[in-house]
Amino acid sequence: MNAVARALDVEDVEYVDPGIANLLRGMQRERRWAPLPYGWWTEADGSFVIFDRGYRLICRKHTSGSVEILPFACTANFSRRADDLWIDWVDQRWLYTGVTHPARDELSRLRVLGVVQRLGLADEIIRRREAADRQWSLRRKYSRRRAV
Repeated sequence: MNAVARALDVEDVEYVDPGIANLLRGMQRERRWAPLPYGWWTEADGSFVIFDRGYRLICRKHTSGSVEILPFACTANFSRRADDLWIDWVDQRWLYTGVTHPARDELSRLRVLGVVQRLGLADEIIRRREAADRQWSLRRKYSRRRAV
C-alpha cells in the first residue's frame, strides 16, 4: 500500500476524490517514519536490539553501553540466510502503536527521535532511507512497460 502512495501524486487524485487524497497524504506521512526505530527486543544477556517498522534490525545496545550498528537487511532478499536475521529475545516492546503513530502524535515523535539521538543513529537512518529510495527507483525503472 505504501508503494501506491509513493507512486501516485496526491494532487493528481485530489480533484477525483478528496477522501482518497487525504488517505494518500496520511500514508505518505507515515511512510517517512518506516526506517526509524519502532521497538526493541531484549536478549537474555540484557542487550537490546532496536528494529524499524519493517522489523529490520538497526542496532544492538550492549549491556556495556556500546552501540553496534547491524547490517541493513532487505527483507525481500531471499539469498540471505534466515538464521542471520534471527534474534533470540526474551521481551519485546514498541515505541508506538498504530493509534499513537509519530506522524500524528507528538509524544511518540519525541520518543522515537530521542532514541535516534541517544543512540547516535541519525546517519545510519539517513543511509538506510537513501538505500531504500535507490531500490525503489530501480524497481520502478525496470518494472515499467516498454512501448513496442
